[in-house]
Parts: sequence; C-alpha cells; structure tokens
Amino acid sequence: MQLAEAAEDPIYTIDKVISTDTIFFLYQDDKKYNDYALVHLLKKTCSKDSICDLDFKIDFLQKNQLVYTDKITVKAASEGSEWYGNYELDSISSSFKRVSFGYPACGYDQSNTLFYVDGKNSSKVHTWSSVGDGGWYTDVNFSLISNTKLVAYTESFWPNETNAEEDLSGGEDGLLEYSDSIHFTKKGNKWNKDFKSPRGKVYRKKIISYSEYYKIEE
Repeated sequence: MQLAEAAEDPIYTIDKVISTDTIFFLYQDDKKYNDYALVHLLKKTCSKDSICDLDFKIDFLQKNQLVYTDKITVKAASEGSEWYGNYELDSISSSFKRVSFGYPACGYDQSNTLFYVDGKNSSKVHTWSSVGDGGWYTDVNFSLISNTKLVAYTESFWPNETNAEEDLSGGEDGLLEYSDSIHFTKKGNKWNKDFKSPRGKVYRKKIISYSEYYKIEE
C-alpha cells in the first residue's frame, strides 16, 4: 500500500507507531491525495482466537497538509481486518467522512466512525457497528438538516425469520426495522447528540419483500 508522509504532529509525539495504513476518499490517481487519511496502529492486544483490541491515531490530510488528528479504539476486531473510507451525505466531496474497519467479507461486523473534517471546526461525530450479507444489512443513515443540524437512525433489513413457516414467497420476505433516532447539533467544533428514541429499541418496523425493497423487476 502506498503511503504519504504524515505532517508533524506534536500532540502525539510519545506514541509508538506499529504500522500505518492509508484511507482514500477519492480514487482517481490524480486526485486521491487531495483528501485522504493516515491511520497509525499504536497498540494491539489479541486473544488466542485472534480477536484483537486495537488503538489507532488517525491523521486527516488535504493536499498533503495535516488538517485534523484524533484517536480510534476498535474492540474485538478479527485478524485480517482492513480500513476503508467514503464521504457521507455526498459521494463527490463532503466534510463528513466515514472510516470503517473490519474483515472484508460478508457477515463480519464493521466498526465505523463518522468525522466532521473542516479545519479548526473538525471533530468526531459518531461511532457505530454495521454488518451486511448479500443485500441484508444493519447500518446507520444520516441526513443533514442544516449546516448545524444532522439526524441519524439505525436501519436493519434481514430475512423475516419470525414468519418463516407462513412465508409463501420462497423466503424472500424481509423485516425492515428502525431504531436509535439521534439528532446532532453543532456547537463550536462539537456535534452534540440527543437520542430521540430509547437506545437499542425498535420504534418502527414492517415486512417487505426483498424484490420490492430493492425494486427488482421479476
């Protein structure tokens, strides 16, 4: 993996870097170093079954200039896990950047962190876990209401196992559930969270076929 030099960071000079990975948000060869991140592994503790707790430092850079630095802790990561990133709310350019870490295969949990990267206003916004398998998934959706207001909710779509015996559609029915409604308000350089529904509790659900959900023509 090709790495760029990190800018000098006096805040974390005592950290010992074990390894470094690069996260790109743009993938054109002539643009990918306009906006990217370097993730430095600082500490790794693994069990006998290769499940690891990891501490990272992440440096966000734009045109090779350090913009923002923070730390990420990942619990119960599988050996062989990888970093990847994307813009949130806009696929071309966004101050909201999602970085994810997990084993690159269906059915494995991914550890996600949303950052707002905008000079001195930069901060960590939210952390969560996601998982996907062949179109079935659990993940968080975000919507920007204004420059200072962001809303999010967890959406899950998995086979409707509770009605499997009565399912006449060949097992294609899914259960779509919504939970963890959160409103974020930006004050200064921080995004404050306000949970609008009980954590971990489903507040709305419906049964919908896989083909209808993905608008698949039969």
